Amino acid sequence: MFRPFAWRTHWLAVAVGVTGCLALGASAAQTAPVSADPQSHYVRAGDTIFVSGRLAHWFGTLLAQFAHPDDAGAVRADANHPERRVRHIVFVNALGRPERTLGVDMLSPRLQGRSVRMTVMGRCDLFCARIFMLGTQRAFGQDLPGQGSWIDIRPPIDLQTQQWVNREPEQQVQALTRARPELLAYAARWSDAMRRTQDASGGLRLYLDRPAQFCPSAGHACETWPDMTAQAIGLVTERNRVPVTLPATLADASPDAPWPPFYDPE
Repeated sequence: MFRPFAWRTHWLAVAVGVTGCLALGASAAQTAPVSADPQSHYVRAGDTIFVSGRLAHWFGTLLAQFAHPDDAGAVRADANHPERRVRHIVFVNALGRPERTLGVDMLSPRLQGRSVRMTVMGRCDLFCARIFMLGTQRAFGQDLPGQGSWIDIRPPIDLQTQQWVNREPEQQVQALTRARPELLAYAARWSDAMRRTQDASGGLRLYLDRPAQFCPSAGHACETWPDMTAQAIGLVTERNRVPVTLPATLADASPDAPWPPFYDPE
């Protein structure tokens, strides 16, 4: 059964020691975090962006960091200033409900041809999972205190009715895996999990190296899927955890925070 967790960001004093394709650039390691607010759900440090909590707090700002291919002026400015580019996004208990697939469709063309790393710490809800799939390199960071790290495979919420969209789960899996067609090998099982999820307390959790866990809801017995880990199915490109130093200005976010008001990224 799923259990709520609590965490704090200030515990981390771990130096970034990442090597290879997931290593933070020198500018990210040496540049002080920039934030307009003492505690923000969106913090940029060098070429790395940290986001936490509900997408209403960070998605619009994140989207603006990437030039749309139809915006000739922005594309030209991006080409002339490679030092401004974002190369790493860290999701820390990033929660997207209610989801809007169009938001990912807006981000996807902006990431075409870019090498962007995606790292998950804590809970990565369905909207976060869709963005995570867009990463050319994908990894899990270290666990947060008292809380594991996982990616949710769950039905979306209808924006008008605020009800679960359990019908036609195959289409939802197609949307989720659009950037990672190799994961369609698990489409039937993920669709079955979406179809059987009953409320916000249920769903399928994919962990890095622990067996996945499916719960229809908190009031029902859970199932363990031993063969399905993020490592085993190729959801991540880095098999080991990537140590990440969280900025002191990144706001705390609970993995079970209440839903925000309706948010339209348009």
